[in-house]
Amino acid sequence: MTSLTNNILIDNDHVVNASSSTASSSSTINDMPVDDCNNKAILSTMLSQEKHYVSRPYLNVVNNNSKKKSIIGSGSKTIANSSVLDVACRTRVCKWIFHIIDIMGLQHETAAIAISYLDRFMSISCAHRHDKAKQKRSTTKCNRREYQLVASTSLYIAIKIHEPFVLRPEVISSLTRGLVTPDNIIACEKIMLTTLRWRMNGPTPHQYINYILKLLPSSTTSSSTDQELVNKLCKSSHSWIETAIKDYACIPLRSSTVALSALLNSLEDISQGADHCLSSEVRYQFIQAVSDTLEIDNIEGSPLIKACRKRLLDRSAKSTSGSEGVLESPKLSKNKPQGILESRVSSPVCASIEAYEYHLN
Repeated sequence: MTSLTNNILIDNDHVVNASSSTASSSSTINDMPVDDCNNKAILSTMLSQEKHYVSRPYLNVVNNNSKKKSIIGSGSKTIANSSVLDVACRTRVCKWIFHIIDIMGLQHETAAIAISYLDRFMSISCAHRHDKAKQKRSTTKCNRREYQLVASTSLYIAIKIHEPFVLRPEVISSLTRGLVTPDNIIACEKIMLTTLRWRMNGPTPHQYINYILKLLPSSTTSSSTDQELVNKLCKSSHSWIETAIKDYACIPLRSSTVALSALLNSLEDISQGADHCLSSEVRYQFIQAVSDTLEIDNIEGSPLIKACRKRLLDRSAKSTSGSEGVLESPKLSKNKPQGILESRVSSPVCASIEAYEYHLN
């Protein structure tokens, strides 16, 4: 099996390691000492690098084609074509990835990174194939089976880079109930790494939140009560970030935009809570510090951030009301393997136990 080391190559011009950020499951701020100058330098580097990690909408490119031609050479076993992709497909894939991460007790940030790999690869691959097809006056189409292969491989790569152990391709294959084979995953991994130019360690919204919260006035984090407030703000921000990640409309947004929108929504949540909250003076100082550090004028008045905040609020309201639907238990079939989309969310309990056995052996 072709395998890469756990410390996979990162961009030479990118100095921020995503694995150093705080796990979303704990939702607390790192105790890593970072002075104001270093913090500003880190955030400045992240801002300069995030442009290389932006995705573009791709479903319209996929579904404007009609001829069934594989986008991915899937190794020794070709994946059968299926129906076309839509937003619901991506939503189910996102839920599946987060479900796997939760079952295995891994970082939610790893799930977000895996989804970023998926979106970036699809946007590049679909656009390239679409342009190439236009020149030849033919069409290409990515189907659901191929999409599930890319999603599974994205999860495989993200865990390999950002978690302390590697899941074997056989385990990932079992999580899809055999829809994709280990050979499919290995072949797809090579293609994805090449297509993404080995840019696998970009700034994440979670990282932005962790560093931005270090800009809070020192008096805010001096006591245990105030630290609890900061951790609550961090947890709330991460929750808003996950809402954005699962929303296809937020794909073109940069990580900093998502992070700032999530942060402002979290500040609003805390101000409306019954518990203690930031005073208006501290809030103003904090927002001003963020604005100065990121060199963004009037963060709260930015049309893009305001639109993103409203979108997240709308999505959260729909999710709370149940209009987005609930995860259903998979219905197993003895006749054919069920994948991510066919079974809504496949239960990975047995496979996760197997994963830990692989890790221990």
